[in-house]
Amino acid sequence: MKKFILFYILFFAFIQFAEAQVPEVPDQLEFGGLKLRIEEDAKKIIQGHVDALMKNPKYFMAKVEKASLYFPIIEKIFIEEGIPEDFKFLIIQESAFIGNAVSTSNAVGYWQFKKESAEEVGIVVNDEVDERMNIVAATRGAAKYLKRNNFYLNNWLHTQISYQAGMTGARMMVDAKETGAEFLTITDKTYWYAMKFLAHKIAFESFTDNASNLNIKLVEYYKGQDQKLEDIAQQFKLLPDEIIEYNYWLKTKRIPNDKPYAVILPLSQSSDYIAQSAPVENTKKKKEPAPKKDTKTKKIATTLNDPEFIFDNGLRAIKAQEGDDASTLALQAELTKNKIVKYNDLEIFDEITPDNIYYLEPKLKRGKQEYYIAEEGENLWEISQKLGMRRDYIVKYNRLAKFEKVMTGRVLWLLETRPTSIAVEHRKPKREVQILQAETGAEIKPVEFKNAAFEEVPIASTGLDTTKTIALETIAALVPFEKDSIQITPEVKPASLVFKMVEAQEEGDIKNNIHLVKTGETLFGISRQYQILVADLKILNSMDSTGGIQIGQKLLVKKPEAKESGSAQKQTESIEYTVATGDSLYKISKKYNVSIDQIKEWNNKKDLNISIGEKIKIFSTK
Repeated sequence: MKKFILFYILFFAFIQFAEAQVPEVPDQLEFGGLKLRIEEDAKKIIQGHVDALMKNPKYFMAKVEKASLYFPIIEKIFIEEGIPEDFKFLIIQESAFIGNAVSTSNAVGYWQFKKESAEEVGIVVNDEVDERMNIVAATRGAAKYLKRNNFYLNNWLHTQISYQAGMTGARMMVDAKETGAEFLTITDKTYWYAMKFLAHKIAFESFTDNASNLNIKLVEYYKGQDQKLEDIAQQFKLLPDEIIEYNYWLKTKRIPNDKPYAVILPLSQSSDYIAQSAPVENTKKKKEPAPKKDTKTKKIATTLNDPEFIFDNGLRAIKAQEGDDASTLALQAELTKNKIVKYNDLEIFDEITPDNIYYLEPKLKRGKQEYYIAEEGENLWEISQKLGMRRDYIVKYNRLAKFEKVMTGRVLWLLETRPTSIAVEHRKPKREVQILQAETGAEIKPVEFKNAAFEEVPIASTGLDTTKTIALETIAALVPFEKDSIQITPEVKPASLVFKMVEAQEEGDIKNNIHLVKTGETLFGISRQYQILVADLKILNSMDSTGGIQIGQKLLVKKPEAKESGSAQKQTESIEYTVATGDSLYKISKKYNVSIDQIKEWNNKKDLNISIGEKIKIFSTK
């Protein structure tokens, strides 16, 4: 019956089309409160688009028919969002009302959103639903996108251009002097997308304004959670195919129950069912700038907090404010959302926290200090933001899993990868030391030690309260010694600390380039002190790949100079080998009689991959 009715509607529409003439492009046109003057050369271009749109009466009137169905929904949403009604013609330009349309660039649905852009404006795209194919959700998303862009462009024609070219592209193509203008001139240099849009407005406006409603209307239904479309169709006495045609957004058999989704029902005009309004969701959402209409110019004016730009860790950054998300930060900084996400090690769905610092340029690959001690409750992302250092490099240098939880007090390497021979270290974090200082009333004072194996120092001289029982952990946190190297002698009044000392560096050792290992030192720290590779230290001291160091151990930090006597001396030689075709780390290791692990460590390699022409450092003893 419906198909029979549609046949007659189309038949009379063709008669209407035949009687009408193709509209001519006027000299002046109004769009979104803008008065447009169209120059002659531009009129010819736009007229060509109008003629092409109306060349095939069948296809043209089919779009007019769909417009009479969809425009009531679109107009209602645009009024609620404060978008000029003329933008409804943009959906014809984008998809011609084909809900499951897919472009060559993978833009999908009524308003041709790519997945990432859709998610930015609250359109759900997952394995169960794709709201780009939902006329209500997609139109709401398009309205938000247009409104947000117009806040910065303050020109609805420029905003229309940004729908295709993006904010950055639109700013490159338009004259900044036209921001806030009431009059614009359309020339043959005007961006093609804008002229094609004006052609759609001119071609369809009179037909859609005068079109009589079809025998059906599209109605929003929000109570479909956990139901099948077939069940809803049966409830409203519809055929399954009739309801599926307007609800391609549902990928599964049942409607999810995570939120109220707008099911579109093609009901008879005589149906007494009243369309529902979209329910208010309970989930917290970021505030959009509140639009305020200027009745004189019919433009939308919005207000946002002024962005607070700063420098943090030597990098350009912005301080987030209430209501900000990645998109608003990107717009304020004139960046893409992708860059905000990438620069700050974020995921696409991560929320922006007010008062947090977000970087506007890539973070550092190396820290500004050798180590960082993780504070209580900190995660890798917070540490990377605090240090202005890329999270993946913190992960790499410390041999961490991508989302591994960092324990309080973990010593993180920030300049080089921690060698496998050096165990993971934990120390008292600064915050905990500060808390202990506050609790004990202690103020760290420098203590000078003499050259002795053990030294007795009064507790009072360190600033600790001698009337309280003080745990070794507390003392170790307040003085530069480890717990195991501290003893308490209660018989001495006032109580004293006894620090285990190592022998003083002898003058002969210094002369012979020998270093005495002290408490808290690591191979890496010693290597930097003497500007020598960790691998060289190991070779010089005949250490294997798993060997560590101990307090009091003597390390040779520079190869001894060759003696002039005839006896041959073993020396360490540095070679730079160029990788040739057919080479592998195994072949190279055999050639120079070294291990693969040594080559990997000398060249900071995590795997066995090498490339032709690559320079490989080799240290051999001869």
